[in-house]
Amino acid sequence: MAQSFLSASLRADIAIQNAGGVRVPVKAGPITMGDAFTVLPFTNVLVELPLTGAQVAAVLEDAVAAYLDAGQAEGGGHPYAAGLRWHLDMSQAKGARFTQIEVKDRATGNWSAIDPAKTYIVATNDFIAKGQDGYATFKPIYDSGNYVNNYLLYTQTFVDYIRAQGTVSRPAAGEYSHQSVITKDGTKLP
Repeated sequence: MAQSFLSASLRADIAIQNAGGVRVPVKAGPITMGDAFTVLPFTNVLVELPLTGAQVAAVLEDAVAAYLDAGQAEGGGHPYAAGLRWHLDMSQAKGARFTQIEVKDRATGNWSAIDPAKTYIVATNDFIAKGQDGYATFKPIYDSGNYVNNYLLYTQTFVDYIRAQGTVSRPAAGEYSHQSVITKDGTKLP
């Protein structure tokens, strides 16, 4: 989903999607418009917000803290991304959970450490841009009007991406947003 956002945006550096916005897994085989609306049933639209690298890191921390610190095992706010990857250690306190955050240059395809002071354009859905699902750092930026609404329904963006690609599959491991994950109890996931 995040990759379809990044592909639809002409200027975004990265894209972030909340887990809860994707209601069911994409099944193998042909995908119909009905399937797309089952996967992405909401009327969310694609928006772009300018965030510093420090704010991007804060967005990730906010999203996980919103459910993890409330004692839940998982949550709809959990972030996934395109053009952005990280190591996540949920056994750490908020502010130290995300490390080795890297951004992929769209022109060169090279990964580099996120620059806390640099401004990045983030494509996301308007639901989390408004601060929902724990995305508190997005909210003041959105509320100030400092965003671009692309008026692209996120379901249609996904369909357009599939049509353009012809087929879609899991990304290569190096493209996953989660490069490594340690659970709250300290277990490293394979």
